[in-house]
Amino acid sequence: MSDDPALTPAQAAAGLGYPAGQVRRANARADAVLPARHVGPYLADVTTALHRAGWTTTPAMPDIQFPGDDGVVAALVLVGDQAPAPALVWDEQ
Repeated sequence: MSDDPALTPAQAAAGLGYPAGQVRRANARADAVLPARHVGPYLADVTTALHRAGWTTTPAMPDIQFPGDDGVVAALVLVGDQAPAPALVWDEQ
């Protein structure tokens, strides 16, 4: 799907030869991964801004996690006396 963005999750699963019983799971996973790839630049910008404000110790964007087939989350621990919260959590839902 990275090489051909027009490819749907179902087409990718069929092209990879997934058994029919696993196609639904593969589609759900792809439906979660694709939005995560699109949100990456946004999370990178947010992380950079928080780092410049002194609220993070690292300028690197947090790892995007996939706790389930349809979940997409990321968390960034904030530091400093002026941070508005202990952490910033992004959840696709």
